[in-house]
Amino acid sequence: MLPSLRLHLSFWPLQPQATLTLSSGVTLGSAKLGAPYLNVKELRRVGFFNLPLFGYPWPMSLISFQHVRKSFGPKQVYQDLCLDVHAGESLTIIGGSGQGKSVMLKMLIGLLDVDGGSITYDGKEITECDDSEWLAVRRQIGMLFQGAALFDSLTVRENVAYGLREHLHMDEGAITQRVGESLASVGLPGIEHMWPADLSGGMKKRVGLARAIAVRPRVLLYDEPTTGLDPISTNRINRLILSLKRELQVTSVVVTHDLQSAYMVSDRMAMIHQGKVIFTGTPKELRTCTDPRVRDFVEGNLTVAGEETSALGT
Repeated sequence: MLPSLRLHLSFWPLQPQATLTLSSGVTLGSAKLGAPYLNVKELRRVGFFNLPLFGYPWPMSLISFQHVRKSFGPKQVYQDLCLDVHAGESLTIIGGSGQGKSVMLKMLIGLLDVDGGSITYDGKEITECDDSEWLAVRRQIGMLFQGAALFDSLTVRENVAYGLREHLHMDEGAITQRVGESLASVGLPGIEHMWPADLSGGMKKRVGLARAIAVRPRVLLYDEPTTGLDPISTNRINRLILSLKRELQVTSVVVTHDLQSAYMVSDRMAMIHQGKVIFTGTPKELRTCTDPRVRDFVEGNLTVAGEETSALGT
């Protein structure tokens, strides 16, 4: 059994100090706080979120959805969405069509507003961000959209460079170098001059991924990354998700219907059903879960609600 943790705050002398101890009295760390209040950055400094207790890291929620509600007219997508995404992990979101998986990603990056509840990123409430604050959040989150969402009127180079011009304002030399590095990272070096119409479906996905990683994000969101791909291209994308997580040290959130891909790329999995998260756990725990709703989805039984397609997306 893990010992309990105690966070002691002292406000004397002039600068407050936080000390983290075990219930046994062993001090794990301390630091002077930069402000007279407690926040995520200061807790991180004293090691609260990454304690090597008995070989297990203490998880930090980089992203947190708490009691989120979202509807489109009479269609209620989320009635009480609660889910944490830990820093550095690969979390896969599964569930039937029309359950709101893609909607969750779009709320996270501000493309859709929430009707209620809270979404925090790195300890900051983001549901009430203004335009400049959203730009700061989006600089840290890259997204591979369904179908890659490339601009047909732009070359591969200009597609990959789009975020660099939009968010980082780099000079042309630096942009050229970053575009080349990003394309090489997804196994497509030297195709800067090509047009989206010249690319296969798998290549479009990889160019979309190159665009997402070009801004060097902390988080990568994948919306149905393997849909419509042949088995070889699917395996290539799955391996890219794993290698980018390892090489770039990013947190990954993957939305997919493909259970084999989910098992391959996930540290944890979460299943959405009727507006709520009904399961979170490892791929092994998903396979052995006895909840009939989870079993029906995993086994492909038609009793699971939400098989029908929806105009709202997955």
